[in-house]
Amino acid sequence: MILAFYLVHLFRLYRMLTCISWPLSELLHYLIGTLLLLIASIVTASKSYNQSGVVAGAIFGFLATFLCLASVWLSYKISCVTQSTDAAV
Repeated sequence: MILAFYLVHLFRLYRMLTCISWPLSELLHYLIGTLLLLIASIVTASKSYNQSGVVAGAIFGFLATFLCLASVWLSYKISCVTQSTDAAV
């Protein structure tokens, strides 16, 4: 999916494919990725008993999940809220 979004933006296909809400599709893509990262971190944390490397991996997984969630929120605020505010003006 990352490659697909990259190619869409690289070749500016989003201008031709106006039937798709690109900010919404990217938001859903990032939400799904964040959810999968959270699930992987939970599974890793549950199986990390007495293994310091796996514990560190779980901690970094939770940190990455938090950062991805912050990125999704900021992306939503910048793209979707700004567009709706500009449309009202």
